[in-house]
Amino acid sequence: MLPQPIFLDKIIQILSDENLDAKNIKKCINSFLSKKDFHAILELNIKMMNIAKLILKSDETLNILLPQNSNCKNINYQAQELELKKEIDINLNDLKNCNNEKIIETIKQTYQNNLVKELDLSSQKEKIKILFILNEVPKFLKSIYKECEFKEYGLANYLEFDEIWDFYENNVRYFTVLTPMGANKIKLCLKNTQEIEDEINIMEINLDKE
Repeated sequence: MLPQPIFLDKIIQILSDENLDAKNIKKCINSFLSKKDFHAILELNIKMMNIAKLILKSDETLNILLPQNSNCKNINYQAQELELKKEIDINLNDLKNCNNEKIIETIKQTYQNNLVKELDLSSQKEKIKILFILNEVPKFLKSIYKECEFKEYGLANYLEFDEIWDFYENNVRYFTVLTPMGANKIKLCLKNTQEIEDEINIMEINLDKE
């Protein structure tokens, strides 16, 4: 059996189910994989996946409100132009919590105990908020997570949250993603909408899509 990155994403989707019956899932996995083989496949997938990135695609100039490095509890945000092809890291813990009650209520129906952070962007035509549903590492993966080379960026990929994707309200467009498991940082970059990305562990958000 060849390891495939999609395997880990499928496992994550199963684990994210609020109605998950852990005993039945364990029996299902044990029926076709030993515990040793299961962990070996997960480790291979993680090594193949590298750092998960969030790519914003737009032909417009984007301004982003970046949290500043500070030991103070009150973080000061400043606008900065997001340069084409330049990657930046953002600490998820420094981002402000989403306070849109309607959106939080929708997210909590699927991810009841997850924190939701938001990143503010703006272009010439509109304001944009990228919402991050923080995803914790399941207990059975914590030993593997400790050995992960890029663990500050989390395990696996970003997952699109369909309920709030390209959602428009009060002159703001919302996109929402579930972060890789255990992620503390975002690897973010901007690319032109004409460019084609062939990496396997990225999430693309096309901001120019009508």
